[in-house]
Parts: sequence; C-alpha cells; structure tokens
Amino acid sequence: MEPIALSVSDAVKASGLGKTTLYEAMSEGRLETRKVGRKRLILTRSLRRLIEPRLAPGLRAIALQACRSPSLPLSPFRRNS
Repeated sequence: MEPIALSVSDAVKASGLGKTTLYEAMSEGRLETRKVGRKRLILTRSLRRLIEPRLAPGLRAIALQACRSPSLPLSPFRRNS
C-alpha cells in the first residue's frame, strides 16, 4: 500500500527532485502539504501530479503512437534492433 504522505526527505528520495525544488513547489502552491506537529508532510497524490507528464488527450494518443512506431529510435543514443 502506498503511503498517503511523505516527509520532505522521503519525497526527495521517491521523486528524484531536490529539496529546494520541493520547497519552491510548496511555496508556489503546486504541492499539497500538511503540518503534523513540527513535521511537514507532502501528500503523495500531489507529488505524483507534480512529476507526471501532463498531455492533452489528443496529444497523449499521438505520443503513444509515436512511441510505438518502429521507424523512430527509442533513444537518441541507440538504434532500434
């Protein structure tokens, strides 16, 4: 079961984002947090929304189709086999 909230240090580990980036997102209102005693907790759903790509539904379909196209390389650093 996924935790409902993470401490800032756990959110850094889970997301790969820096501590400063998370604090900036908090101050800008892009991350939902709760204060429990002296501890600041970041809601997991809010962290997911911050780091997951957001594409319009039409663009999502185009992106998925492009990813599945055998003529396009999977990575600019290697060729498809």
